[in-house]
Amino acid sequence: MNRYPVSAVVDLDAIAHNCREARRMIGEDRGILMVVKADGYGLGAIAVAHEAVRNGVNRLGVATLDEAVELREAGIDLPILMFNPPMKGEAARVVRNRIEPSIVEIDFAREYAGECLSAGVVGRYQVEIDTGMGRWGVFTRDAIPFLKELGAMDGIALAGVYTHFPATDHDDVQFSNEQIRNFERLIAALRAEGIEPPEVHAANSASLCWGVDSTCLTSVRPGIFLYGHMDKEKLPPGVTISPALSFRSRVVQVRQFHGGENISYGLTYEVPGPTTIAVIPVGYGHGYSPKMSNGGEVLIRGVRVPIVGQITMDALMVDCGEGAGVEVGDEVVLVGRMGDEEITVSEVARRTERMPYEITLAIGRRVPRVYTRSERLLWARTMLGSRSFEEG
Repeated sequence: MNRYPVSAVVDLDAIAHNCREARRMIGEDRGILMVVKADGYGLGAIAVAHEAVRNGVNRLGVATLDEAVELREAGIDLPILMFNPPMKGEAARVVRNRIEPSIVEIDFAREYAGECLSAGVVGRYQVEIDTGMGRWGVFTRDAIPFLKELGAMDGIALAGVYTHFPATDHDDVQFSNEQIRNFERLIAALRAEGIEPPEVHAANSASLCWGVDSTCLTSVRPGIFLYGHMDKEKLPPGVTISPALSFRSRVVQVRQFHGGENISYGLTYEVPGPTTIAVIPVGYGHGYSPKMSNGGEVLIRGVRVPIVGQITMDALMVDCGEGAGVEVGDEVVLVGRMGDEEITVSEVARRTERMPYEITLAIGRRVPRVYTRSERLLWARTMLGSRSFEEG
């Protein structure tokens, strides 16, 4: 039994299914670079990465050096790409932990090459091409001379080039299609100059689903797709993904109200008549958005019940209706499935005017991550460390 009153339950079977589904979509000739930055979108990067390794993912992507080192120290041996440009002074750790940095500045490239030569290794790196994202990277117009200068340095070798789409969630994909055409022209120009990137990738989750295709791409780079939290209507026909995370709690108190009483801070909700109010120990301090106040819903006993009053730091209240048979200890689903009902990450994102990524990332460290496989509880990662359920 899940012993925690509040938990984020991570279904490793769902991660495995989604990895296999991505493989089925792209075939065997292309690689999969799974994005596990920001602690695996809040699910736990180490657990997600190990599951990805078991299910055909070829590379991993993180944002920061510490994220990459964490995976190395956990025994992950796949190539790891660090998306954020490294800072001065980080090259030695990059080399020591066999990380592929994204290089966008010549000064860091020189530092990196020097550390590689000192260590007697050839360090691999990648370069992000800015085809329209407008963040960091190297402009298309500057890419050839930049890559030539890097290619002339001893101690380092090009592992790949990639670009990123800023507008794949839009219905109009014209901008993204123009990006991929510009990227294709650049790859052709690089090859004409004798520069052959081993890896070429661009397809994030959304573009993978709406069908970006290019003969120049050797890998795809999904994130949220592999976690199973995309809108089903955005998936191609015949493609299924399984949500990997559910957010669960339990009722800690059941109270009978007569009507006329106020609920929570700000007196924003007055009980209209006799009803049963259940108190749930989840609030914005756990990462549950206060925008769900007076309008959001949770599942109890397989039924949607409305959140009433302002969500507090540590609790929220729901109106279960007059004569409800709700009891202390009943399971509560804030995100996930219960019986025939389901509250998805996308639904919560729409209600709170956020992106699906933000919903899973917001769940704080005070919420244990409970890992399951074949509906069996395996272990939990808590503020006090990891604990196996088999240990009791």
